Amino acid sequence: MPRWSRASFGIQVAFALMFAVIALTILMASVLIGLNFANRLVAPIRRLMNAANVVSTGDLHVQVPCSGRKAISPNSAKPSTR
Repeated sequence: MPRWSRASFGIQVAFALMFAVIALTILMASVLIGLNFANRLVAPIRRLMNAANVVSTGDLHVQVPCSGRKAISPNSAKPSTR
């Protein structure tokens, strides 16, 4: 008599297939989340690079749009009045 019957072998195959599908789904979701995070991180640097290329052609009136939170407060550029 075999160690596992056909029914238990079928259950094992079904479990292995479910595990593989769930693992691949989690892997793909992780890759997509990572790519989205990387693109959001690199987008401001790309805008600066594009502006630098425009400046290198001689156009000194280029402006880089700022979006999101401000890293530097607008009041920090004002001179102190001590």
